[in-house]
Amino acid sequence: MHRICSLCLLTTGLACGQGPASVEAPGTLDVPTSALAFPPGDTDDWIGEILTELADIRPDDGGAATIVRLYIGRQEYLEILYGPAGLLTGERYPKLGQRVRAAEQAFHDLMAISQDKDARTSPRLPVAVEHLSEALRSVREGIRSAGLPLRPPEADAKANIAHPSEDRAAARS
Repeated sequence: MHRICSLCLLTTGLACGQGPASVEAPGTLDVPTSALAFPPGDTDDWIGEILTELADIRPDDGGAATIVRLYIGRQEYLEILYGPAGLLTGERYPKLGQRVRAAEQAFHDLMAISQDKDARTSPRLPVAVEHLSEALRSVREGIRSAGLPLRPPEADAKANIAHPSEDRAAARS
């Protein structure tokens, strides 16, 4: 079993206008890898979708719902696969894990700005969008330079295998 961060509930609560005082962040959940339903496409597609949609965020509405949807529907999967305890990285790729954490923090910063009506009309929103975009491009480059798969092999996920052998990861580079 793997541990998956369940900040999604907290984030969803924030998107609905509830502050953190009214939403208690749950602990982690034990979920078998085979229970994970990854989004269509691969890492390049997911990061591309985020970058494309971020480019369309309008300052007048802050894009709060879009940002939360992208965080839950794409960033969390990047963390599951490539984060510090990722299914494909484990602890063997600490620099990539740091890049994924930096993207996660940038997402959280952007979510906070998108909720703040005053911040949305300031230059903070486009700066936060660019900061997140840079962090995601760094994650993509880290995945590519490590020669990691862009998506977990279906058989590995179904067999609940946490990490591909180093030989398989090297073969994909």
